[in-house]
Amino acid sequence: MSAPNFYNKNASKIFAVSEEFDEETQECISENWKDAKDNIASELTSKGYREVSISDNNRNYPGEYFLEKELVFWDIWRITIYAVVRGAYYNGTNFDWQVDVIKDRDEDYEEGDLCDIPVPKTVQAAIDRETKRIEKAFELYTDKLNCVGIFSNGEAVYAKI
Repeated sequence: MSAPNFYNKNASKIFAVSEEFDEETQECISENWKDAKDNIASELTSKGYREVSISDNNRNYPGEYFLEKELVFWDIWRITIYAVVRGAYYNGTNFDWQVDVIKDRDEDYEEGDLCDIPVPKTVQAAIDRETKRIEKAFELYTDKLNCVGIFSNGEAVYAKI
């Protein structure tokens, strides 16, 4: 059973960085993803993001949350937006984002990601603005891919956008 090469949870497209391999030794001879990560970090730290290193323990697509920005609304909503870099299943790396939500109001406490907890329109507008900012930085330093098909065995086909 095969698997798609990239795991893309939230981003509007796959922001990928390919690596160069030595065919004889099967070793990576360049780590382009590190340059892309550093450039994205430089781009977003000037926009209020701070660098972090939080492990994303996905067994098949291990990664790291490498930037975060926290937004607080009315002392009730605490939104944390992360930039994530993940290793691909076979070859390369891709960038994604994650939004965690905490609602804390008079004995009513909820915690989850953006899919779990509905937020007010003004909060959603701020989240949308930040995720667009993240994707704009991703676009500068990655190849944009779209998954054009997944076969019954799990393999996927990607096309450049």
